[in-house]
Amino acid sequence: MSGSYQTGNNIPRRASAGLLLFLLAFVSLVACNLKFPKPITCGDGLVDENEACDDGNQLDGDGCSGDCRVATRYFVRHADRTPLIDGNLDEYEGAQRILLANELTGAMSECRYLWDATGLYLGIEAQDHELSAIETEHEGETWKDDGFDLMLDTENNGGTDHGQPGDFHIIVSIMGVTTDSGDGEKSWDPNLSIAVIMEGTVNDRSDVDQGYRIEFFLSWSDMGIDPPRAGDIWGMDVSLNDRFNDEYRQDFWWNSTGAGSNDPEGWGDMVFLGSRIQE
Repeated sequence: MSGSYQTGNNIPRRASAGLLLFLLAFVSLVACNLKFPKPITCGDGLVDENEACDDGNQLDGDGCSGDCRVATRYFVRHADRTPLIDGNLDEYEGAQRILLANELTGAMSECRYLWDATGLYLGIEAQDHELSAIETEHEGETWKDDGFDLMLDTENNGGTDHGQPGDFHIIVSIMGVTTDSGDGEKSWDPNLSIAVIMEGTVNDRSDVDQGYRIEFFLSWSDMGIDPPRAGDIWGMDVSLNDRFNDEYRQDFWWNSTGAGSNDPEGWGDMVFLGSRIQE
């Protein structure tokens, strides 16, 4: 017999080799076009999908559980680049997430922070099927509309009464209307940079809305303080404000005492991380 056939095999050697090359080429082509999911690695310092936090280790008892599923502290990253206050939250990728949900209405939000030498950045993305807001006056009852509350205790000294020196409270609605107090003074009026993007129609119950994004910037100079340093810890809380059928509800991240925005003792901790270069 000629040498063009393998002993005991009916497939020609040349045909077999051609088939093998075709299969190798096909596998290579498919591999180049497939987008494999990014692996989730608890302890790499980046908050991936299905992680509530990631502080760069897999230890319990340090504010982020060993499986990165439970956060008792918020680790705010130093911004790699200055975020543009435009409602586009791409700059916050990899930042720890705070997830808030209103079980009664189905509204859900994801809050993320960044900081740099000039101030604090906050990006919120919310799913909300009924966009509602009626307050139009600065310093009005803004917390009764869709939006968020931000509470800061820069001295991290707790206390049973919000409004002491070092305490700051900012409320922003989806209409960009604000109410604020700071450093023990209700007259405090910071020059906030705010961007709001809504997907839906406000105060129209005849349709189903998608939600909104809010991004804002608060400068250290407006707060009258020096920039924090890596490792500093502040008291902090944030709430999802949801107006639905002319009623409202606030869902807080921490609020361990049940007193909400009025009790810094019940707020969580915010830990400032250094820049990537410093880390």
